[in-house]
Amino acid sequence: TKELQLPEEDRLRAWLHGLILQQIIISRGHKKATEYLINPQLIKSAKVNIKPSLITIEPHRLVALIEEDLKLFPDSLLTDIQKRLIDVTTKDLRKTIYQMVSDGVLTHSQGKTYRRYSLAKNKRNEKETE
Repeated sequence: TKELQLPEEDRLRAWLHGLILQQIIISRGHKKATEYLINPQLIKSAKVNIKPSLITIEPHRLVALIEEDLKLFPDSLLTDIQKRLIDVTTKDLRKTIYQMVSDGVLTHSQGKTYRRYSLAKNKRNEKETE
């Protein structure tokens, strides 16, 4: 709203809706957690020389990246993982790790502070057999 010099945030929705309909931007997430990104197909067709970044990584790829990281560095703190995956936002990393724990892909040490994460035993065995 500030960049477009709009008086109210409601008017921003009309701008966003038009850009989404024209497929200039895409949205992911719901309600307050909605993020807006430039459509990757638009960037690709523009032939702009932009380097890929982990900032807009897809969730399933982030899961695979975390699994690979914990395979190499088991019993890691969230901050340690964040230091190794510097381009991934803390919010996305935390959300993904918590989801992986609830799905049984990762296990964690007891306690809330200094919690260490590792691959779950069944996931670790699958990786070793590959």
